[in-house]
Amino acid sequence: MGTLVSIVVPCHNHARYLRRAVDSALAQTHDGFEIVIVNDGSTDDTHEVATQLIAEHPEAKITLIDQEQMGAPRARNSGVAGSSGEYVLLMDSDDTIEPEMLAETVAVMDTDPRCGIVYTYTRHRCDADDPPERVFEDAVQEYPEFDFAHWVRRNPQLDACSLVRRQAFDETGGLDPGQFAEDLDLWLGITKRGWRARLVPKPLFNYWHHGGARESGESWTQPIQLRWQLIHKHPELYDEGERLFVASLMLGLAAADAIGVVETFSGPSEAGFDWTLGSDQVRRVHEQFAELLAACEDVAEAKVSGALKAATDDMLAVSRQADGALADLEGAVEARDLEAAALHVQELEAILPTIGERMVAVHEVGMAEIYGPTRDGTGRTH
Repeated sequence: MGTLVSIVVPCHNHARYLRRAVDSALAQTHDGFEIVIVNDGSTDDTHEVATQLIAEHPEAKITLIDQEQMGAPRARNSGVAGSSGEYVLLMDSDDTIEPEMLAETVAVMDTDPRCGIVYTYTRHRCDADDPPERVFEDAVQEYPEFDFAHWVRRNPQLDACSLVRRQAFDETGGLDPGQFAEDLDLWLGITKRGWRARLVPKPLFNYWHHGGARESGESWTQPIQLRWQLIHKHPELYDEGERLFVASLMLGLAAADAIGVVETFSGPSEAGFDWTLGSDQVRRVHEQFAELLAACEDVAEAKVSGALKAATDDMLAVSRQADGALADLEGAVEARDLEAAALHVQELEAILPTIGERMVAVHEVGMAEIYGPTRDGTGRTH
């Protein structure tokens, strides 16, 4: 019998896809695996489908964990905690793996005791019953051999459905539910501890796009927020210039949030004004500004280029003005002084557009200086 692998399949309201995912796991040519299905508070028939699968396959080791909805990261952690394999494969309930997935990845990990992750190429697929105008041909996404320094800088996409050594997973504390992209955070946590990541250059993982849509619809702000979360949690991996650059961009996003504060306090009457809601909103945005300004000021300026320092200095100067106006507004709100609040909102209205303008300048300098062209010379950012 081969090395025991725990295939962990979290499922929230994806009962219609669960059988396909589990069938692909059962079809593995590797003969040592268990399947742990985590029903994460589903309101569809996930529990019934899972129990049917268990009854239909008494020869297989399939277990079901039912829990209240806690979100995908916690569901994955629950599945790992309830499993016993030396290696773990995290697979979403609407995706599938090829029959050789475990055999190929286990073979690589078995030969390298310091290998913590084995990943493969990804095939992007869509359902056969999708509307014709939404269907695309299967496309294979290829990844490079893992290079830690390059990956930290670029964060090229790597899919969560990869084989992970349990010891490496446990050393990181598992998936962090507080992270914007908890799978990337897990990879960083594992590889920065000296574990290696190895590639099997074959499309053994199938990522299914429902409705044929390959675009995620994600906001343009998400890459910035992702980078900031990773830098905030793993600051030792990033140099001063990148930390200052990303924190400055986050100040720009905080300024966008401050526009909501302006809208809340623009022209309200005393009667019926929700002071509790307004106070919470101001405090949240003010805390964002204070945290990000502190992060910028914590950077060793001597290690930042003159061009980036000049661009960020301009942005930080006006951001400090906004921070002061937010502090004054917070005080006015605490005193429930609507007239004073209106004056401080006017200050913010005058300041916030300038932050946006200077964020553009920071972005232009930082992208050219810190990230530059990709290794293939295309100039694309990953």
